[in-house]
Amino acid sequence: MQDDWEEDYLNAPEAAESEEVSENEPSSDLDDLEASYGDYGSTHSKVNRDGIEQAGTGEVKSRKEIAKEKQAAIRKQLMEKRIPTALKPIISIDTEYEQDDENNQINVLSYQFVVSFEGKKCNGILFTESAHKKHRLSFEEFLAKVIQTALQEKVLTKWPEHVIIVAHYLKADLFTFSNAFKDIKTLVSSVRKTVASLRDGYGVDLGKEFRKRIDDTPFKLNDGSNNTYSMLITFYDSMLFAPAGYQSLKKIGELVGLAKEEIPEPYDISRMAEYLENDRDGFIKYAINDAEIACLHLEQVIQYECIENGSKYLSHTIGSLAVKAFKQTLLEQFKKKNNITDDITTKDDGYIEYQNIAFGKEKVTTEKWLTKTGSTELIPITKSNYILKDVPHIFQQLAIECYHGGRNECYITGPTEIDTWYDFDAPSCYTVILNGLRRLDFDNLKFSNKVDDFLGDVYGLLRVKFKFPDNTLYPSLPVRADPYGLLYPLEGVCFCTAAELEVANDQDAELEILQGLFIPWLDDDRIFTPFMKLVRAKRQHYKDKENGYANDFLEKFWKEKGNSCYGRLALALRPKRVFDIQSGNMKYLEQGELTNAYFSAYVSGTARALLSSLLLGVPSDKKVLALTTDGFTTNATLDEIKKDSPVCNRFKELFHMIEPDGGEILEEKHRMNQVVLMKTRGYTTSQRDDDPEWKTKYINARAGVQLPDDEDVDEENPEVWVLNKYLTRKPDTTYTNKSLTPSQMMFLFDRDMLSITKKQLLNWEPDYKRDLIPNGLITVGDKFHIQCTSKPHRTVDDMKRKRACFDVWRETNCLKTLEDWDNWDEYFKLSTSLKREGKGNHMNIRKGEDSANIFKRLFLRVWIQERCGLSIDGMRQNAMAKWISSLEGGIYHVNAAAMSSAKKGKIFYGKFPITSRVAKLLKHLVKRFPTFEYEKLFNEDSLEELRRLMKD
Repeated sequence: MQDDWEEDYLNAPEAAESEEVSENEPSSDLDDLEASYGDYGSTHSKVNRDGIEQAGTGEVKSRKEIAKEKQAAIRKQLMEKRIPTALKPIISIDTEYEQDDENNQINVLSYQFVVSFEGKKCNGILFTESAHKKHRLSFEEFLAKVIQTALQEKVLTKWPEHVIIVAHYLKADLFTFSNAFKDIKTLVSSVRKTVASLRDGYGVDLGKEFRKRIDDTPFKLNDGSNNTYSMLITFYDSMLFAPAGYQSLKKIGELVGLAKEEIPEPYDISRMAEYLENDRDGFIKYAINDAEIACLHLEQVIQYECIENGSKYLSHTIGSLAVKAFKQTLLEQFKKKNNITDDITTKDDGYIEYQNIAFGKEKVTTEKWLTKTGSTELIPITKSNYILKDVPHIFQQLAIECYHGGRNECYITGPTEIDTWYDFDAPSCYTVILNGLRRLDFDNLKFSNKVDDFLGDVYGLLRVKFKFPDNTLYPSLPVRADPYGLLYPLEGVCFCTAAELEVANDQDAELEILQGLFIPWLDDDRIFTPFMKLVRAKRQHYKDKENGYANDFLEKFWKEKGNSCYGRLALALRPKRVFDIQSGNMKYLEQGELTNAYFSAYVSGTARALLSSLLLGVPSDKKVLALTTDGFTTNATLDEIKKDSPVCNRFKELFHMIEPDGGEILEEKHRMNQVVLMKTRGYTTSQRDDDPEWKTKYINARAGVQLPDDEDVDEENPEVWVLNKYLTRKPDTTYTNKSLTPSQMMFLFDRDMLSITKKQLLNWEPDYKRDLIPNGLITVGDKFHIQCTSKPHRTVDDMKRKRACFDVWRETNCLKTLEDWDNWDEYFKLSTSLKREGKGNHMNIRKGEDSANIFKRLFLRVWIQERCGLSIDGMRQNAMAKWISSLEGGIYHVNAAAMSSAKKGKIFYGKFPITSRVAKLLKHLVKRFPTFEYEKLFNEDSLEELRRLMKD
């Protein structure tokens, strides 16, 4: 059972994926290849207190040794008759349950299944006796009943030797069985947020279960003797074959052509027991429908991958399928280059060497001497692996440092003016850039500190000290500002690629290459282009409605394959620990077959350079609202954006390699009339475009905030809830966040997977990746909200200092009005400008005192001590106090004590910050005392703003 809200959870930034071994890849982990359940024979043994089992032969063996022997026996028996995926029966499973928060568990109501084999299907549902955990079915008991049903319904005609178990979000269903945490957790591996078999299969003995029931069924499985029935099980999670954005069961149902049943009112997912009691037939129909969708989904994947395309065994994720398809295209390239006409596979030694050379690897053979089993004789064991060659190994860390994520920035916060706002993206950005990858000539790399060596279609990794002109609106060199992600400041030191350096050079940045590594291309053979052409051709084919080839599922399936291939290049580049459910320990994620720091740096760096270059192509009289990885939102039309920079032209060439008919390197995805922006990756639509073509194509990115199911949200207009939440927010505003019990908690403490609901503080305040500039109030419907434009920070330290202050300020404030801005502006400037080295401030900041009243005290010191061009000139102290107190309705009150303390107060020069409130008071003071040399009191960084405010 998967609730629709889980899509947000499943689409959240994923934990890194476990390394996979596909079914047709050999594994050296023989002891873990199978795991067994149940009783494998009729021999009964006594067990002593030390856990040692006395075998019938008199030989003493431990339980572990006995278990290993049983596993080996089942594996030997069944692997000799290994069955291709397409010939295995599919058993799709699903469970229905209610969450019992009082007892911190789920109450299982039913287990339902669909069995599919050779075009025949049957289904059924097994109800539990009660909600108590003791009445949950064991996995063997469930499986035995399922197979009995399939035999009775003639879907199966004989005992299956190997079956597939599939579910959508397998972890949610597999661990509702009574023995799940004791046995099943050792049989599957963590993959993203769920589980699957990553080996060949697992042994299970159902003979015991069948013998229990043989007299209760109208048919017999054997002649009544104590025969043992064994088979292998492969676990699949159909969600791991779902394209991005289609991971909910409802959306998968739409793709495969089987609509998901809805729970009728007044019931909902929290009232399933009541639904079962009052509408048993409706409950059964709803429950079995989920298993049917998962079954149909996997069937379509097997039909396409195994039957139509000849794969003998099906991998367990769409990413693995992408790697397999890529290797097949690389194999064809290898055969063509070497004039090979024989029918070889990707297991061919020549091909394996060709692939690894392309990735900078070489074959290394090691030898170990091990003791022969049952003897003291030593025998040599040799093992061959492909590892990075010495030169790429030495410089790999530089490539890793140059690998960053995408460029993501918000240039305006708050509402925009009413206009036409276009959201563009570069089509298939990362997959297109893969076309630029060729083999690297590591033997002829060189170091250079000359910018010209890194311009054009070259491969380069650099550490650069840079400084952009002060008026640069969009600097283009990334600096890691952990924990805040990538930042684009005006100056600093960064790790970047050659393409990014080229864009910065075009912006007239001052560039000093501290370390620059230039690696020539070895040849012009494009490693990924054949695969990318295949992906593009397949997508176009399955979009072809005119000729009857349209297939929405396969079109999105291939799109995801293309995207997944790039993701495999960066798998586990940086150390990352993940939870291993089999051992119960954290382990480091292993790198994949295609992991390559050099290629990852090139692709991600070129993508950032492309978007930076496109930003520079937006006319200066137009605005850019935000940029997210491979696209941006602006009021400039497509024709108005310049796309002829060297980086853009190279991207166009790469794009046209897989799109021969050409086309623009930008395409419009959304169009709106007014947008409201909260922060990076958080902006929504407040007014849609009137054109029917674009009315439903609008942006509603919520920066990780889930739409609630406990509030009234209009499904047709979800942006309304977002807008209202944003415009009416307060510092303590919360939203409902739903998550699931983490795998680590489930498997270490045998806990059910529960939906965890908690209130979380809404964080839709600016993230300050750029420095904000107030730009007045803008109308949004019947409300007003401040709009802020932005400029780049000068340095990363400047950003971190301002962000740290803002994080403290927003604990009790929101940035919604001009008054809020004045309060924040004062808080930051007073917290930083008046701070003295060591402890304390240059001037005491009294509670509730604003910047103008603090400056008032400084002015009194200057006046009474006759500094900065001021003279008392016969004016009495009480007259001065009375005059200042009369300004602006008495908001600058001065008493006798203040005048007295001003005589002894220390005057601090060049320290005071300028704020709008200070400028307001300062105008009165300058008018009354025109000789006042006030600039001496303000810090140097404030003088430009001071002069601007004094002119307004």
